[in-house]
Amino acid sequence: MTTVAANAGAAAGPGADAADEPSYAVVVPCFNGAATLGRTLESVLALNPAPVEVVVVDDGSTDGSAEIAARHPVRLASHPRNLGVAVTRNHGAELSRSDVVCYVDADVVVPPDLIARFRDYLRDRPNCAAVTALVDPARLHPDFLSDYLNLRMHQGFRHVPRGVTTICTACAAIRRRDLEEVGGFDDAATRAVNDEVTVGWRMADRGLEVGVCHTLLVAHLKRMTLRRWA
Repeated sequence: MTTVAANAGAAAGPGADAADEPSYAVVVPCFNGAATLGRTLESVLALNPAPVEVVVVDDGSTDGSAEIAARHPVRLASHPRNLGVAVTRNHGAELSRSDVVCYVDADVVVPPDLIARFRDYLRDRPNCAAVTALVDPARLHPDFLSDYLNLRMHQGFRHVPRGVTTICTACAAIRRRDLEEVGGFDDAATRAVNDEVTVGWRMADRGLEVGVCHTLLVAHLKRMTLRRWA
């Protein structure tokens, strides 16, 4: 794997690494996300408090995604070929140096108070290893299938009475110590949802919780097709 530094990483804003709070880094895994990556990074770089760093891992994109990332003050790693989303997520965690890894997919737009919301949620829940945001169910696409996907993701997590055993890494914060304890994401997983389920189960097996922050909504820009759905 090849790592390329771009602008030496994002500058930490006020409160990004306060002594009495865990530090947060944002990791953006990307594969052919040129259509949305710019909007994702603009929202991430507007976070307040800011993360200690923003890491983008490009997984062998062929659409210029790496070039888009390089125009932003982020740390960029590029894979020479597509290695899969689990490898990409693990690589981002390895490159970052923070107490909490906040994953944001390259087709997600986050609100400015994302880190503050995640911090508030985890602060009083020491046994919670990870927390997931909710996908905004608002209609963002002209096609039914894309909006249906977002609504399904929203309802699936919103109506769980307690914790869940799946981490929706479209936008989630995971304590580094717990991610390392379960061995990270499963590199053998061939689909994104598979490695999310596996890491959640591993956490549950160790008595750790995975929570959902019901007050935190993120916009999911992904355009879904029947082929991608399958």
